[in-house]
Amino acid sequence: MESVLKDVMGDESVAVDVQKKHISVTTIIIRILMYIAGACGVVGSWLLFMTIKGIVVAIPLFFLSIKILDLARVKYKLACPHCDTERAVKSNAEHYLCKQCRKITFVNWIK
Repeated sequence: MESVLKDVMGDESVAVDVQKKHISVTTIIIRILMYIAGACGVVGSWLLFMTIKGIVVAIPLFFLSIKILDLARVKYKLACPHCDTERAVKSNAEHYLCKQCRKITFVNWIK
C-alpha cells in the first residue's frame, strides 16, 4: 500500500495529518443562514437581470452572493510543509497546491 501511495505522491509531495475542529451549533446555524442568503441572492440577481433596469443591481448582487456562498464553506489554515506559507484549504480537500512553491501537499483528515 505504501508503494502505491509513494508512486501517486512522487518524491516532492508530502502528506499532512489535520485534526478536524469541532464546529459549534451557532456556527452551523450562521453557515446555514449564509447559504440561504447566498442562494436567494443568486436567484434574485437572475430575476433582476431579466429586466432592463435591474441589470445594474443584478451584476454586483450576483458576485456578492457568490462570495457569501464561498464564505459559508468551512476552511482550515494550513502551513505548507515545504515553504511554511499559510494557505486556506476547504474541508475534506484531498490535496492542495501551494501557490508559493508550486508543490502538492496531500491532506489526511482525522476526525
